[in-house]
Amino acid sequence: MTEFQFSIPTKVNRDDAIRRILSFAADTKKKVDGKLAGFRMEWIGNLLKFNFTFDGFPVSGVLTVGDQNLEISLDLPLMAMFFKKKIRSAITQRVESVLSAE
Repeated sequence: MTEFQFSIPTKVNRDDAIRRILSFAADTKKKVDGKLAGFRMEWIGNLLKFNFTFDGFPVSGVLTVGDQNLEISLDLPLMAMFFKKKIRSAITQRVESVLSAE
C-alpha cells in the first residue's frame, strides 16, 4: 500500500461540510454497489476514517474536515498509483460538486 495525500479548498463551514459528506458517502455506496465491498466509515470529531474494496483493490483513508479545506489521505495499492492523477481529479471534482450544492 502507498500513501497518497492532497487537499481540497472549501467555502462551507465545517458542520455543513460534514453533513454533506455523510450524505455523499451514503449515496456513493448505493451507486457503486457491486464494485464496492466492505464499506466502513467512522466519524471521530472532524475526521472520517474509511475503508473498502473497490473492484478487488483495498482502499483506506482519512478525510479531515478543516475550516477552509479537506485533507485527504488514501492508502492505495501500488498498482493504483499509476492512476493517482485521475483518482485525485475524480475525487476533487465530486467533492467540489457536493460542497457547492445548495
